[in-house]
Amino acid sequence: MNKKINTSWILVPLSFILIGCGDTSNTSSIDLSTYLETDNMSKNYQKIETKKGEIVTDNTFPTTSIVSNNRVERNFPNNVQVVINIGENTIIKNDISSEGNTSTSFKRLVNVGDTLNYYDVNLTKALEENEQTIGTQNLKGHKTCVLESKLNGFTHETHTYTGDIVRVKCTLDVKVTTTVKDEFLATSNYSNGTVDMVDSFYMHSKKSEGLIAFIDDDCLINNNISIPNDNQACTAQNKNTEYMYYIEN
Repeated sequence: MNKKINTSWILVPLSFILIGCGDTSNTSSIDLSTYLETDNMSKNYQKIETKKGEIVTDNTFPTTSIVSNNRVERNFPNNVQVVINIGENTIIKNDISSEGNTSTSFKRLVNVGDTLNYYDVNLTKALEENEQTIGTQNLKGHKTCVLESKLNGFTHETHTYTGDIVRVKCTLDVKVTTTVKDEFLATSNYSNGTVDMVDSFYMHSKKSEGLIAFIDDDCLINNNISIPNDNQACTAQNKNTEYMYYIEN
């Protein structure tokens, strides 16, 4: 499991609720800790980003994973690090970078369809356009992750993986309230008001190997602003994508 790569939204959960789904110690069939790396390993990933049909990023980068007792440390370029601690019933993922540190907790023992976590979100951030701060945006709602499926194989674009794979779907579902300073209202692509933002992405992890693919397709509610609603239809003109693939040897 991994966080959303290079997102422009820094999500700071102000309160946390871990959803329980029955007596997982007796009824759960899947131990998510077995879908992390079980040995030290080096990996290469390919990252591809598109904006409105145009490729803006296509590069390959190395990572290393160091495994010790109930702990996995993933090291990425630019001093980005993910430290995963495995508890009896939870997996806690700490993302560490120059942009700040975040911590996320997932249920460890689950079945397909179970909710892994649920966060209330209430965040106010500066709104920037053309390298100017033109106002603020408040995000209020929730973010949740669900174990969507267990697979024997997975294909996306030109990348195919086989083996024991789990797919986790995470969704940010919030109301975005935009407040633009009066002096920018006439020229900004943004306007005052509240809209729905629904942003879903998928993480695929292979048993004993960890993350193999991250898939995020965003359908923008307006071609000129970066607020997605993935419940609406996508066209080439309003679709942004962000993909990361493990390049197997």
